[in-house]
Amino acid sequence: MSTWLLEIGTALGKLFVHPFVYVYVLCSILLGYIRMGRERKQLSVRVYDMWYELRTTIGIGLVLGLLFSFVTVGIGVVIPFELLLVIETLSILAALCLFVRWLSPAYTIGIAVLLVILLKEVNVGIGTINDIIAGANEFHVTGVVVLLVVLLMIEGIVLKRGANNMATPLISTSNRGKRVGEYIAKRIWMIPLFILVPGEGVQAIASWWPVIPLGEGTYSLVFVPFAIGIMQKMKSMLPHVGIQKTVTFVWMLTAVIGVLAIISYWSTLVGLLALSIAIIGREAISIVQHIQDEGKQPYFSSRPNGIVILGVLPNSAASKMKLQIGEVITKANGVAIQTEQQFYEALQKNRAFCKLEVVDINNEPRFAQTALYEGEHHELGILLVGENPEWS
Repeated sequence: MSTWLLEIGTALGKLFVHPFVYVYVLCSILLGYIRMGRERKQLSVRVYDMWYELRTTIGIGLVLGLLFSFVTVGIGVVIPFELLLVIETLSILAALCLFVRWLSPAYTIGIAVLLVILLKEVNVGIGTINDIIAGANEFHVTGVVVLLVVLLMIEGIVLKRGANNMATPLISTSNRGKRVGEYIAKRIWMIPLFILVPGEGVQAIASWWPVIPLGEGTYSLVFVPFAIGIMQKMKSMLPHVGIQKTVTFVWMLTAVIGVLAIISYWSTLVGLLALSIAIIGREAISIVQHIQDEGKQPYFSSRPNGIVILGVLPNSAASKMKLQIGEVITKANGVAIQTEQQFYEALQKNRAFCKLEVVDINNEPRFAQTALYEGEHHELGILLVGENPEWS
């Protein structure tokens, strides 16, 4: 027991030596900085601060990583250190380039395994790389596919839990040249998992790392920070609806890969097929959703019966009025409105009070009202698409 406790304590402490921890933090902050610049340019206001992406992903990632570590260690998922190194290298490259969509485990694990298999018989001329490729090919395919299933399960969970606050608004142009609103979900989660590494692969670069004798072999317990990412735009539907559809597809893919993982215990070929299906299936999900979204009418666009709420600023008057994105404001202070200009003109009719007639996302009418203070009618916290400049 003392050996295991030493392993766990050492792994937890050395997690912060791993470069991906800092790459994850840097990229999350960078995503927030880019988003803020876009919001200020398009919406004239910052919706969330620069730390929003990091703040809303780091906690759930750590918790799920620790919980699912009981699964990976409990069922004995063993991955060669060299293969983990290839997976992490691909993840770091994708993160640094902000290709966050490619941080789905379907891509990082699937491509890493297929890559080391393809390079198995190739002499790249660099001894260290040849050694890494040779060591990475010593994997048991069932363990790799099980790890993929675990990470796909986590991907579905983080997407489901973040469906209501993951996406942020932006302004784009429709095929007809009209200003429309849409939402983009662009996030990275760091999922640190305990993984058993066979032999003394870790000690090759860290001689002090303890090993655990199990049966006829020795293993090291390594805390590996895996990455999960998403990049999805939603123009024809509410953001949480689009994310929930992605969750459903991801869990369906997870179920298929899970069945193949069981069969792969008896057939290596089935395991490799599962990895290929994971890559193709995850890419198909992205392509199909993009095609479907582009083929429908934009949700956040001008309407004859009112103006659509593109967003609500946190801690604003609109937030206190419980206004929701996607709702349609039909009247302001008793005046029917169809444009942003008419909306603010109607608010001027009563500088001390604001009463809105709203149609919610279920097409049910309701009232929202609040007292106003001097100048607050300009700071209700409602984000609107606005008219095209040439139409104003």
